[in-house]
Amino acid sequence: MKGFFYTNVDTTVLPPVDIYEDETYLYYAVDVPGINPDDITIKVFGDMLLIHGEIQCSGNDFNKTIDYLRVERSSKGFKRMLNIPVPVDIMSGYSTYEKGVLLVRFKKIPSNGISIPINRL
Repeated sequence: MKGFFYTNVDTTVLPPVDIYEDETYLYYAVDVPGINPDDITIKVFGDMLLIHGEIQCSGNDFNKTIDYLRVERSSKGFKRMLNIPVPVDIMSGYSTYEKGVLLVRFKKIPSNGISIPINRL
């Protein structure tokens, strides 16, 4: 009967992300409830933002004397590689974590570009 009750569930986690902007900043809001902020890493590679982390569940400490009928809670990782759609100052990156939402913010670079002087030889 154990096979009847036991379900092997796909535990892949892909946290939902909202990307939005105002005149000054580009924002990423990522739903990561139950994750310790110390278990989240944020990195920038070129025009890509990488957010990854690990959800730690106490369900991994199985009691060998108990016959489990269903196991769905386990430690699992997530990784999101997100495009940075507008020019930003990556050194201005700032993040906060509150009530299960990770907010990452970058200061936008003005869209009029950067002037490059022409030197005469």
